Amino acid sequence: MKLSCTQINFNKGLSITEKAVSKISTLPILGNILLETDKGRLKLSATDLEVGIVCWLGAQVQTQGSITVPARLLSGFVNSLPNKKIDIISRGPNLNLKCESFKASIKGLSAKDFPLIPKIKEKPLVSLPIPLLCRAFSQVASAVAVSQTRPEISGVLICFDGQEVRIAATDSYRLAEKKIQNKNKIDQLVSIIVPSRTIYELVRIFSEQEGDVDIVLGDNQVLFQLGSTHLISRLIDGQYPDYEQIIPKKSKTQALVATSELLNAVKSASLFASRTDEIRLSFKKSNNNAFLEIRAESSEKGSNLSRVKIKLNGLPNEITFNYRYLLDGLHNILTDFVDLNINDDKAPALLKPFIEPGKRPKDKDYLYLIMPIKS
Repeated sequence: MKLSCTQINFNKGLSITEKAVSKISTLPILGNILLETDKGRLKLSATDLEVGIVCWLGAQVQTQGSITVPARLLSGFVNSLPNKKIDIISRGPNLNLKCESFKASIKGLSAKDFPLIPKIKEKPLVSLPIPLLCRAFSQVASAVAVSQTRPEISGVLICFDGQEVRIAATDSYRLAEKKIQNKNKIDQLVSIIVPSRTIYELVRIFSEQEGDVDIVLGDNQVLFQLGSTHLISRLIDGQYPDYEQIIPKKSKTQALVATSELLNAVKSASLFASRTDEIRLSFKKSNNNAFLEIRAESSEKGSNLSRVKIKLNGLPNEITFNYRYLLDGLHNILTDFVDLNINDDKAPALLKPFIEPGKRPKDKDYLYLIMPIKS
């Protein structure tokens, strides 16, 4: 193999591809990146057998060939080079690189031993704007369970239904759901569960990019395709919980709170929370005024009390939350005000973005459920 390409393109391709490299494996080749020529371009591939990433780069190819080399070593060396042309030559088990006065010879392994990354040849199921999809994944990913006993909730549910795409995650203590609209209608309901690691890597790779990403389904595989970068992942088998039945339709207490003020109050209370991470929220009325008290105390640290003005409908109420779960939800409310809906300590509380009348909806199709701690 003999070719040349620019340092900036090679470095960018490696930084994307190496995200799929296995960090810990008994197979040394899973720590490598596969370099091969493909129709006049340089193709980079990496996999940990769960996630695979393939990236194509523009290159001047003189001789066809392929080789695998350690990802960390190759990426570190290329990153240190000046933004000039890099000459790449493979000779036997070695990959030789030259960029102006910099040279390196990296020992590799045969491309024949590299695991096959599945190719999905089906037509795209949907195409979605990548900024919208990445934001939706970011808003739900924190609610994913870390569970080996219930693998179905260790991933993110993506449900394609007509012109609506529902994205949800839960760990049984909280639930996050985001709905986005699809331009093309899907006749048949399709649901998949994507591993959380795939979701995080997709956001890291594509969050700064523009355009539409194609989502293609194969045999227990999903492909996210944007331009010259493909991310392929296995799917999780199992039946996702029917979470829609637990979303409260009514609430005893509805409060409208400035999102930033509530965030700051919860952060302040968290410093004084006990080892169980509990904070107490009290919704109160006094004359014509309404306010929310956020309280935390522990025998070791002391106590803390913050008071935030609110608009209150319904009854005064009190409820206890794990502050970490509450913060996760509030961080993903992208509007100036959050709509809190409370019943009691046996029913989940509902957090929704509040869309001010006359303003363009910023995040109307997002909700976050959180189970309270019983008093």
